[in-house]
Amino acid sequence: MNIFSYLIIILYLCCLERTTGEPLPLDERFFKDVTSSPFVTKSQEFVTISGVIQSDISMSIDLDIRTPDISVEGGMKSQEKIIIKEIGDFSIEIPKNIGAIELQVFQDMLGDGPSKDDPFSQ
Repeated sequence: MNIFSYLIIILYLCCLERTTGEPLPLDERFFKDVTSSPFVTKSQEFVTISGVIQSDISMSIDLDIRTPDISVEGGMKSQEKIIIKEIGDFSIEIPKNIGAIELQVFQDMLGDGPSKDDPFSQ
């Protein structure tokens, strides 16, 4: 056998992860408690923003909090990302003096970040 054959055998036997094809629930370690403030490092007064996220698709939602900043590409600076477990009511606290904000909400269908095929609102 040549070295290529050994390499094929090693790669076959050393599979990093075997999958079952069954969907698994999302890992709880990657969710934030949306009832707490995402701006925990800032000691100041907060304002509460709440609303209802509606979708025909029952899956987690990415909520991005952005502020205007002409020094960054696109003119909006990302302040925080929150993953909300399911559609429905939400409430977040943000610093009172943060200024203008933009909320972007989307469901990442393929796990590849926002794309034209993902449900999206801002």
